[in-house]
Amino acid sequence: MRLRRARLDDVPAMLEVKRSLRFTGSAEGGFLLGSDAAGYRAHLTDSHCWVIEGPDTCVQGFAIVQGDRAFRASEVFARRGDVRWQLDPEPVLALRLAWFEQLAVRRGPYRRWGAAVAYTALRDAMHDADALLTATVQSPVTNLAAVPYLERFGGTRVGRIDEVYPDFGPLVSDIWLVRGDAMEARHARPHGAAETWVRDTADRALSSA
Repeated sequence: MRLRRARLDDVPAMLEVKRSLRFTGSAEGGFLLGSDAAGYRAHLTDSHCWVIEGPDTCVQGFAIVQGDRAFRASEVFARRGDVRWQLDPEPVLALRLAWFEQLAVRRGPYRRWGAAVAYTALRDAMHDADALLTATVQSPVTNLAAVPYLERFGGTRVGRIDEVYPDFGPLVSDIWLVRGDAMEARHARPHGAAETWVRDTADRALSSA
């Protein structure tokens, strides 16, 4: 088992992971919306993309985090005026920002690696970012998969946006903000053995990349 940077030849496997997480009426364990093959290829050229590679070399999960340049060129950033902000957004948008785009891990024995691949991609992106923004689905169902991790780093809900996804329909997403200094503080002092494992696994992956 290892974490590594994603390659263009991983795109079919990433799509298969995404299909395995198709929404089936329950948000338990999370679900994945957005991105086709062209979208994943674009992310691989301009974002921080990492995969979980199983013992059989098959991709079992992945994480994608956009850095500041890719985020500001994205459709998400173009819709910033549609967000119902709960604070003045201008000071936030003036920061160097990362955007957590996707986390996908097959259901089953590889789920524990989800936090590690997510954190690796996040650390990779945050070396030149001041803060992280991301979105979690709030309605018509609540996707809680990422929320505990965001709260662990001191993340706060700072806005809400209406979206429409093909094959799903209209939904409402919460916008979260996590400050870089809060992430650094938690990195220096992880809570418990599980967080320490995630930190050390990410550090090893990044040092060997």
